[in-house]
Amino acid sequence: MGDNENQQSVNPDADTTQETLDAKMVMPMFLSSFSHALDAKSRVVVPSVYREGLGKDFVIAPSLDFECVAFYPKAVWEREIQRMYRKAQKSISVGGRILEQFSTLSFPGQECDSQGRCLLPARAKQVYLGDVKEVVIAGRMDYVLIKAQDKAEETDRSFMENKAELLRQMDMIED
Repeated sequence: MGDNENQQSVNPDADTTQETLDAKMVMPMFLSSFSHALDAKSRVVVPSVYREGLGKDFVIAPSLDFECVAFYPKAVWEREIQRMYRKAQKSISVGGRILEQFSTLSFPGQECDSQGRCLLPARAKQVYLGDVKEVVIAGRMDYVLIKAQDKAEETDRSFMENKAELLRQMDMIED
């Protein structure tokens, strides 16, 4: 085997914009939702359908709307923190505060134990879940959301009340 066979070529003309890189990345797709209870140690069972997509270690951080806890595959979390960083450079007053809160409440290197449970960091649980025990674990395409059961039910009710208008607006968006 020649020396050149193991070398990867680098194309300096390759499009490396963030949008192109994002489009080329194959991300796991997290779908469905499950109801679970946190145990006495604030551990949650991560459904097996999510574990492979999250990877061996993942990041627990705020959801993108800062309403709940989220589990991100490392690549997705890195993409989001980079996006926030770029925006923070353009607007320190807004972007900087959002980046600061997101990074302060991000906990990389999380993993599930042999029973599929993950310990929620105390600070993330306190800020986003409080004292709730019943949660909904829901896929959000490229990350997993952990939401208090009552908030999840409120979200479902709100959607059902507004679905006709939302569907009308969705029809107006071009493919």
